[in-house]
Amino acid sequence: MKKFLLVIILLLCSLAIFSGNAKAAGKKSGRYRYNVLNKKMKTAAITHVGNTGTTVKIPKKINGYTVVQIGTTEKTDTKFRIFTKKDAGKIQQIKLPDTLRKIGIKAFMDCNKLKNIVLPKKLSKIGESAFYCCYSLEKVVFKTNNAKIGKFAFLTGSQLLSSEKRSHLRKIEFPMTYKGKIMEGAFNGFIGTTFNWVNFTADNGAFLRWVTTLKQIKVHPKTNKVDIPRNCLDGCAQQVQISVPKYVESVHIWQQRYNIKQITIYGMDTTLKGDYFMGKYHEEIMISVETVKCKKKSVAWEMASQYICPDFTNVDWENFTEDSTDYNENNIEFKQVALVAL
Repeated sequence: MKKFLLVIILLLCSLAIFSGNAKAAGKKSGRYRYNVLNKKMKTAAITHVGNTGTTVKIPKKINGYTVVQIGTTEKTDTKFRIFTKKDAGKIQQIKLPDTLRKIGIKAFMDCNKLKNIVLPKKLSKIGESAFYCCYSLEKVVFKTNNAKIGKFAFLTGSQLLSSEKRSHLRKIEFPMTYKGKIMEGAFNGFIGTTFNWVNFTADNGAFLRWVTTLKQIKVHPKTNKVDIPRNCLDGCAQQVQISVPKYVESVHIWQQRYNIKQITIYGMDTTLKGDYFMGKYHEEIMISVETVKCKKKSVAWEMASQYICPDFTNVDWENFTEDSTDYNENNIEFKQVALVAL
C-alpha cells in the first residue's frame, strides 16, 4: 500500500512539473509569444509574432528575459513559423537585436517582400531553409563572423528568370575574418554574377552548387588561403573565373564536377594544388581547372605546368556518380591545363 501511494505521489509530482513546463513553453507579451530557454541565465526564444504590419522589430528583452533565439532549431518541432503566412507576406523590414544568437528552421519563410537583412555580430546559427521563399531578398549582410549556416538557408526562390517567383538575391557580404561552417546549398538562391570570397575553409559544404548565374569569384586582398570546397561549384563552374590577389599564400581546388574555366594568380609565391582524391591514377597532378594565368617563374607557374584536368566534354552525367573514385582514366579523359603568362 505504501509503495502504491508512493507511486501515485511521484506521478502527481511529474504531472505538476510537466504542466509547469508546458505553461512556460507558451508565454505571451503583447504581440509576441516566447519560450524561456534558461531561467538562470534569463534567456528566451521568440516563437511567434502577430499583427506584424510592414516592419518587425524583434526586442532585445521580453518580460526581463534576453532574446537570444527566433523560432526553433529542433527538426522534431513542427511549429517552425514565427509569422502566419498572411503576416509574412506583408513584411518589408525585419530588425534583429544584437543579443540574437540563433535563427531557427524556416523562421522567416514566405517573407516575400523582405528586401534586405542585417545579421548581428553574436549570431552563431542560421537554421535550415530559414529564408525559404523570401524571393524579394536582394542583399544579406553578415556582421557575425562565426555563424553556422544551415542547408538551403537562403534558397529564396527560383533562379529561372522566367519564373514569377524568381530569386533576387544578388549581394552577400561577409566579414573578411568569417570562419563559420556553411552547409550544402546554403546560397542556392544567389543569382549574382560575382561572389566575393573571404577566408572560407575547405570543410564547408557545396554552398554555391547550381548557382547558374555565377561567372566570377573575387578573393578579398587580405585572404590568407583560398580553399574551394569539394563540389562547391558543381553546376556553375563551366564558366567561372577566379581572381587571386598578390599576397594570398595558397590556392587549393578540391574536386568539382565541372572544371573551373580560369584562375588568375598574381603572386609569385602562391602555391596551387588540386584534390588528392581526384583520380585513382593522377592523385598528385589533377586539378579541376582548365586555364591557369600567372607570372612566369612563379610557384604557381611551375606547379600548374605539371597539372592535367578532367575533360568532361563527353561525360554522360545522368549515369555518372559523384564518388571520387570515378575520376580516373578508366571512365574519363584528361587534358593538359593551359598556362597563360601574365
